[in-house]
Amino acid sequence: MLLADDLAEVRAVYGAALRRAGFDVEEAKDGQEAVQKALMLRPDVIVLDYIMPRMDGDRVFRILSAHPRTSAVPVVLLSAFSDKLPPVTRFGCAAFLAKPAAIDDHALDDLCGLVKRLVAAKDKHS
Repeated sequence: MLLADDLAEVRAVYGAALRRAGFDVEEAKDGQEAVQKALMLRPDVIVLDYIMPRMDGDRVFRILSAHPRTSAVPVVLLSAFSDKLPPVTRFGCAAFLAKPAAIDDHALDDLCGLVKRLVAAKDKHS
């Protein structure tokens, strides 16, 4: 799976939780790197921050959803500013999770559970 977030602390905490849950996690620090890694790796799931440098989550999602290598990869959109986002259905993302002010075990369990469900659903339809 691919975890794209510009904050190293978020990548460290979410990445560690996802690894403990059994996922192989690649990380990207900005939108441009997320596109490059997604096209190269074709991950099972992408966890994508909305506000990132060099390319925001909206643009990343549009590029990946239009590309044949990544169009079927489910994307979980993350944002601490959910009130400023356009409706998630506009993006066609598999899911949206709001980043809590403080990342706690509940938020990590939500993310890991969601990623597990998306991978299982993708495997079922493959």
